[in-house]
Amino acid sequence: MRISVENGWGVIDGLTLRQRQKLVKVLETQTEIIGDRVKFKPSISSILHLRDAGAEFEDTCRTAWAGLFKQQNKSAVFAFKTKPYKHQLDGFEAAKNRKYYGLFWEMGLGKTKTALDIAAWKYSQHRINGLLVVTLNGVHRNWIRKEVPAHFPFSSAAAFWDPNRVEHGMRGIIESEKFAIATINFDSVHTKKGEQFCKRFLTQRRAMMVVDESHCMKSPSARRTRAIIRIGKLAASKMIMTGTPVANSPLDVFKQFEFLSPSILQERNYTTFKRRYAIMQSIDHLPSYHARDERGKLKYANGLPVMEPIKEIVGYRDLERLTQLIAPHSSRKTKVECLDLPPKVYRRHTFLLPPDYKKAYNAMRSEMLLELKDGRTSTAKIALTKLLKLQQLTCGFVVPDDLDPFCTEIKGEAFSKTNPRLKALLKVLEEVQSKAIIWATYRYSILEIESAIVALHGRNSVVTFSGMTSDNDRDKAEDDFQDAKSPVRFMVAQPQAGGTGRTFTAARDVIYWNNSYNLIHRLQSEDRAHRIGQLGTVTYTDLEAEGTVDGKIIEALKSKVDIAAQITGDNLTDWLS
Repeated sequence: MRISVENGWGVIDGLTLRQRQKLVKVLETQTEIIGDRVKFKPSISSILHLRDAGAEFEDTCRTAWAGLFKQQNKSAVFAFKTKPYKHQLDGFEAAKNRKYYGLFWEMGLGKTKTALDIAAWKYSQHRINGLLVVTLNGVHRNWIRKEVPAHFPFSSAAAFWDPNRVEHGMRGIIESEKFAIATINFDSVHTKKGEQFCKRFLTQRRAMMVVDESHCMKSPSARRTRAIIRIGKLAASKMIMTGTPVANSPLDVFKQFEFLSPSILQERNYTTFKRRYAIMQSIDHLPSYHARDERGKLKYANGLPVMEPIKEIVGYRDLERLTQLIAPHSSRKTKVECLDLPPKVYRRHTFLLPPDYKKAYNAMRSEMLLELKDGRTSTAKIALTKLLKLQQLTCGFVVPDDLDPFCTEIKGEAFSKTNPRLKALLKVLEEVQSKAIIWATYRYSILEIESAIVALHGRNSVVTFSGMTSDNDRDKAEDDFQDAKSPVRFMVAQPQAGGTGRTFTAARDVIYWNNSYNLIHRLQSEDRAHRIGQLGTVTYTDLEAEGTVDGKIIEALKSKVDIAAQITGDNLTDWLS
């Protein structure tokens, strides 16, 4: 690409037809295509779009359009809207001039504010004029509803993704003269409408793209992951943010950093990355499968498909090198080092299963152990299915065999008229003097808990937050719970729905009716209350049915073990015994 100045116009030569057409779309100024060259009317925006062309172009611009650079320097004024904590200021300084960066800060340290501060600074320097955020469903609303008004210092046109508004409100965001902020959830980003909107936003705006809760794009084959990486290639700068970048394994970082820049980890694809850092071992009792190359095509030898044994990860290696590659492009901070927050206090409230429960539990466990002995439980999903059924029984209900036990929206069937876990919960709530969150995995449990609290404390004392709660009702539930004047004392919530992107600092007591097997659900849900804005000690109470799988689940999560990622049929015996 050759750039020159003719009669005050910028002239670009040496572009292909496709490059010329694309350039006309992104320069955001008056342009003309004459033969194989592009002429453009100089503007601050057009200069910034081309600033990576090299020092020669920079010198040409400063000579020909000194007035524009003088205007740019005069308007480069930035001031924080809300004063940052020291760790936020350090993160801001480290990332503000970077084209790509990762904030791996523990939940509750204010990553969202820091990202908005960085976007505002880049805008003040005329480097971007838009911000696209990809995050969890519901959280994408929270960015627009609460975070942008609280922390972004400039006037902006902001909207969260709504597929019904694509032709109206969302188009207005792209075409606005103000700084444009758009947020979209992971579930929509890979849809046809969602991906088209994101690409259009990044093509017509010079925008920074942020993937919030980036651990959600760890799966190499997931449609959302592939879509985000495709979209990210159009962004002027990129950020990833999560408190748990390697919740399951060190391999989780690959796709997150591929989004930032494929050059960071120095591996061509996930297969070679996995080969370098993971220690693999063949599973002898499972059949071999057809081997494929790095492009996904079947391998052949002597005209026959190559067969390879199924392998599992048994360990990791060379992680020091991986850390060295990641460190220059990211920041890791913990609450212990950054904030003077009150401590977390953990305790367990144990209860005994009545004879009918205990008899059913032991019978179910014995049947599972027999299946293991006969070799009928060999995959991780089957193993987890067995554990789920045991846990559901201790929660007071059973799941018919024709329903998927992994579905958290099931109603199930009551095991008996009295539920010992509910009795234990109500006893704990008698001791609670402040507002409290009760985390429960299953919708059946949420309905049962809500009904019991309403009977004791009244309809207005409790709100629920689950997969069945609408977006508007979620926002209202959060506001009512946080409002000190509101009669709402209890929130009954699913970690999958309310465990991320929300602030519940009004709670001083957090009670786990039961635990999900997903470590991220536990870590994220704990920190809805223990974060910036919390002034008191937070007590976490786990309900535990004595002599059941409850205790082992609590211990595993306490040791930062993701049960869903690690358990297989081979070690299920240890969980059942």
